[in-house]
Amino acid sequence: MECNNCWKEIERKPIVEEVYDTPGDNAPEEKYFCSEECKEEYLFGGDFAYFDCIGCKRRICEQNPAQGYFIQYRQAEDGYQICLRCYEEDILKNGCNKQKFIDGVVPGMFFSYGNPELSAAGYSEVPGFDCYFVNGKESRQKLCQTAIDLIESGYKVIVAYENLSTMGDEGYVTLYKKGDGDGKHSEAGD
Repeated sequence: MECNNCWKEIERKPIVEEVYDTPGDNAPEEKYFCSEECKEEYLFGGDFAYFDCIGCKRRICEQNPAQGYFIQYRQAEDGYQICLRCYEEDILKNGCNKQKFIDGVVPGMFFSYGNPELSAAGYSEVPGFDCYFVNGKESRQKLCQTAIDLIESGYKVIVAYENLSTMGDEGYVTLYKKGDGDGKHSEAGD
């Protein structure tokens, strides 16, 4: 058996670490190491470092070639990382965070083509914001203010990224809402 880091033959009992290559993996993969140093270097020092998801408590690769090298987490509160699967589950349940919109950030994520996850969770497109082009301060403010208004009217909102630049500062998004808009302030969106 070889060490996953230095590729040397492991002469004694290996150090075994269970990891996930992608957030969508249901079964872990075992990685073998000859020493704690090799384990630490492999898991936390390389191009494909791992992180511990605060949601599902799994150790997941930050960027995996099988996923097109996309970052497989979002920053959560206090600098912790949450995997994309847990993040998706959270925003489908609670909607996007109102404070992000107040701060001028367009929170959301890429879903499957056509955004079937949103439809299945009871969300519908906001008129005028289907494949909405965000290309500067004015268009971003319009989207964010619309989302804030919907949240304050009792809706949950999600932004589905359709096509964004690599910097995330320009591209197409679709705004979705869920709820009855009863005018009651939604605490989940805070």
